[in-house]
Amino acid sequence: MVYYIDSSALLRLLLKSPERIAGFNAWKDSISSQLLAIEAARTLDRLRLQGEITDEELSNLKKQLNIMLQSMTLAAIDENVTLRAQNAFPTVVRSLDAIHLATLQLWQDEMREPLTLVTHDKQLITAAKALGVRLYETQK
Repeated sequence: MVYYIDSSALLRLLLKSPERIAGFNAWKDSISSQLLAIEAARTLDRLRLQGEITDEELSNLKKQLNIMLQSMTLAAIDENVTLRAQNAFPTVVRSLDAIHLATLQLWQDEMREPLTLVTHDKQLITAAKALGVRLYETQK
C-alpha cells in the first residue's frame, strides 16, 4: 500500500500529538507534494516564534522532519499540478488542499496505483471521499 501524507498527519506525528495516528511508520511507502515540506517548516517556525517550542526543540524537530521527508517521495508542484488544482472539486476545497488533491490524483493517474490518504483534516477528508480516494483510518 502506498500512502499520501498530508501535513496535518505528519505534523501530529512529528510533534507527538495525543491525537496522532498511533503506530503509523510507513514513510518509505509514502508520497506527498513538495508543499508538505513548506507547510511543516512554516508550522515549526511559527511554533518557535509563538514561544511554544524552544530554538533547541526547533532544531531537533527540523532534523526529524528532514529524515521523514528524505524517506518519502515528494512530487513537484509543476504546471500539471497547478492546472489540476484550479479545476472544480465536488466539495469546498481550500487552495493548499487543492494542491494536495491534484498531486494525489495525478500520481494515481500516472502510476495507475491507488493511494491511501493519511490526514486529520476534516475538509480534506470530505473532498477525498467525494473523489473516491481511499482513506487511512485515523485513531484519536
